[in-house]
Amino acid sequence: MDDLPLLFRRCRAALGLSAQGMARLLRVSGYRTVQRWEAGDRDVPGPAWVALRYMLSGHGHAELVAAIDSALAAHDNPAPARDDLRAFAGPLKAAEN
Repeated sequence: MDDLPLLFRRCRAALGLSAQGMARLLRVSGYRTVQRWEAGDRDVPGPAWVALRYMLSGHGHAELVAAIDSALAAHDNPAPARDDLRAFAGPLKAAEN
C-alpha cells in the first residue's frame, strides 16, 4: 500500500487545516483535489510536497518533514524485488568468468 496519501493527510491535520483550507493555500482548484490526493485516487504533485514541507518546517514539525523526505525517496527509488535481483546477478556472474 502506498503511504503517501496517509502521510499527506497527517501533515494537513498537523497544520490544523481542512481540505478546503489546504486547497486554498496550495492554490489548487478545490477541496475535492485534496480529498482525491488523500484517498490515493491522484498522486500528490511535487510542488505540493515542497510547499507542505516548507509549511511544516516553519511550524516545528521536523519529524513530519523527515517522514516526507523518507517516503518520497522510497517512492521514487523503490527497492527491486528479490526475483529482479536474481535475474540481474546471473549476467554479472557470467561476465566475471
